[in-house]
Amino acid sequence: MFIKPTKKAKPIFNHLPEVSINSNEEINPLFTWHASYATMDRKKIVFIVNASTYAPIVLYDINAQKKKNIQQEIYDGMFRLFDDLFLPKETFDNYMKAAGEIVLLENGPYNRRVSGATVNMISMGSNFSNLINPSFTYQAVFSQKVGDIPFQFHDKKNPFPLKRFTEEMEAFK
Repeated sequence: MFIKPTKKAKPIFNHLPEVSINSNEEINPLFTWHASYATMDRKKIVFIVNASTYAPIVLYDINAQKKKNIQQEIYDGMFRLFDDLFLPKETFDNYMKAAGEIVLLENGPYNRRVSGATVNMISMGSNFSNLINPSFTYQAVFSQKVGDIPFQFHDKKNPFPLKRFTEEMEAFK
């Protein structure tokens, strides 16, 4: 699984193994996640957004200690996302097996549409700051709320990111 952070967010992911890919052919957008962050109440809130479906994973308070375990935090967030969408554990296991290890995509292709969607989620997410639960890293309610924001996709199908993600995961059952 590839994580493609913005330049600003790259230091958060510096504990991930790095890989370089130069062609689009080697990357499946379903296994690629773009990342950025915002600061709310002096805490970094990381938005990790799927390149194919725009499904978000929102992680709260990624500080120096949590940065060391960012791979596990992302894995746990993924697991919770699947669980929140009532997708079977078997589907999660199959997806993670197909996606491979969580790695930082150093210089691979950058999808500006996903980047724009991430920025929109961050700006709209500032309206939902009251939904943040500081007791948890993965913000389930917050992720659900920004994942229910409709986006215009090039294929004109389902505009809701979490519903699109659920439909895409049907292939991994």
